[in-house]
This record gives sequence, structure tokens and C-alpha cells, in this order.
Amino acid sequence: MQGVFSSVNSITSIIGPLVMTQLFAAFTAPSAPAYFPGVSFLAAAVLSALCLCIFIPLVRSHQSTALGKA
Repeated sequence: MQGVFSSVNSITSIIGPLVMTQLFAAFTAPSAPAYFPGVSFLAAAVLSALCLCIFIPLVRSHQSTALGKA
């Protein structure tokens, strides 16, 4: 499991800065639809909330399965 977490961390360390700097550049350019330099933080918050929405049901199903076997 530690290897999986390490691999995901490595991939996000490569992809994250590329995506977030492009978002920042797109929303701070003179031709931007809206000037919003905090769009990178908003994108990170949305992705975190999405991961939380996926994670919570998985933990609940695992807990109910573990309690049923005890």
C-alpha cells in the first residue's frame, strides 16, 4: 500500500504544478473571461471535495463489512 501512495504522490507532483500554473495563467491573462488569481486554490478544493465524496462511501462499506465479520 505504501508503494501505491508513493506512486500517486509522484504522479501528482508532476501533473499538479503543470495544471495549476496553466489555470493561473488562463485566469490572470488580460484576455481572461474573469480575473481570478485564486482559481488554483478553488480547483484544489473542488478536487479534494470530489475525493472526499468518493472516499466516505468506501470507508463506510468497509466498516460495515468488517463489523459484520466480527
